[in-house]
Amino acid sequence: MAAQIRAFRPAVLLVSDDDAVQFVAAAHFRDGPFPFVYCGVNWSSESYGLPNANSTGIIETVPVDDAVALVRRLRPAVRRLAVLSEDSTSERNNTRLLDARWRRLGFEPEYALVPDFSSWKLAFLQAQRRADVLYLPTSGAIRGWDARQAREWVLAHLRIPAFTCDEFMMEFVPFGVVKVPREQGEWAAAAALRILGGVKPSSIPPAVNQKSRCLLNHPLAAALRLEPPLDSGCQSWRGAR
Repeated sequence: MAAQIRAFRPAVLLVSDDDAVQFVAAAHFRDGPFPFVYCGVNWSSESYGLPNANSTGIIETVPVDDAVALVRRLRPAVRRLAVLSEDSTSERNNTRLLDARWRRLGFEPEYALVPDFSSWKLAFLQAQRRADVLYLPTSGAIRGWDARQAREWVLAHLRIPAFTCDEFMMEFVPFGVVKVPREQGEWAAAAALRILGGVKPSSIPPAVNQKSRCLLNHPLAAALRLEPPLDSGCQSWRGAR
């Protein structure tokens, strides 16, 4: 991949997600021969030595504080949090970076980072018995993932409140406070255009995503008798049936 990029000789390189930033951009192009803009890096880019004179980027965070605030309004007594996600570089980083935050927010977190769909289903069942609330971040790297079967599994077995901070997981949870994915791409594209216009990457301050919105999956919310307060600003998720 690095050799192909060098052969292409881009004026500026846009790189998205932790693996691409760590193993391609930071590993091969940290000091040139061309600048790069990164996005989709979870919570911090410091471990990759970024940003530097040759790069700038926007960090990706998820609005867990706002999500937790809503959870507390719906179920004030919850303490045991189950986090069920894929076993990937990004999610291992998230587990490490978010653990202290979960605990500051009053949760006792337990993590299941699973490799495949069968493991996900088993961990989902275990969470219903062991936790007060379930957080489902993502599923993209879970081998054999079947969205239809996952929906059916959730409908059949969900017994505790569940939430997400990514809209593509809304079909499996009653509600979510989700980030706005296009914010990352729009910022990165704007930064790349500035660099093409002659601005040095080091002159473009790195950013952190700021936008979020509250979504409600009505069928799942009704099944658990979860009714977000009117002042929460929750909107109906368009994929809900």
